[in-house]
Amino acid sequence: MKPFFIICFVFLLIPYSYSQDFRITSENKIVIDSIVNFDTTSSVRLYNAVKKWGASNFNNAKEVLVFDTPEEIHYRFLHNIDRIDFYTTAIIRIKDGKIKFEYSNINWLQNNTSLESVMITKQGQLRKNNIADKLLANFKIRFIKDIENINKALNQSNDW
Repeated sequence: MKPFFIICFVFLLIPYSYSQDFRITSENKIVIDSIVNFDTTSSVRLYNAVKKWGASNFNNAKEVLVFDTPEEIHYRFLHNIDRIDFYTTAIIRIKDGKIKFEYSNINWLQNNTSLESVMITKQGQLRKNNIADKLLANFKIRFIKDIENINKALNQSNDW
């Protein structure tokens, strides 16, 4: 009975919900995305939380900010996986009560090779190898951390 109450308590502490999706588009592009629900939160509060997340997540948010409107924000940033640098685009679309968070346009910095060229076969299927599995797992972990940090920014007090 005690584990049941602990599980219920933990779920009460989570003010948002999401499901993560990994997909290969018809153009053989890899996209990792999720719609994150923040039930009664206004789009203005969500926009401000995403901007706070960007300011605290990146050394110079102005350098990585590519596009910024109250409905959509694009960041292009460097992401490191096992000492390999990737450029990644994060696209965040904002509406009342939810955001859509997407990673796309993932390229190796060293030779500007796309992630798709390593992870997808010519037939449009995901390769089954250690490199592809490790890269995908790492991007999913980063994705979850980013959503958690947006939620933290949303719940930060503006008090001084």
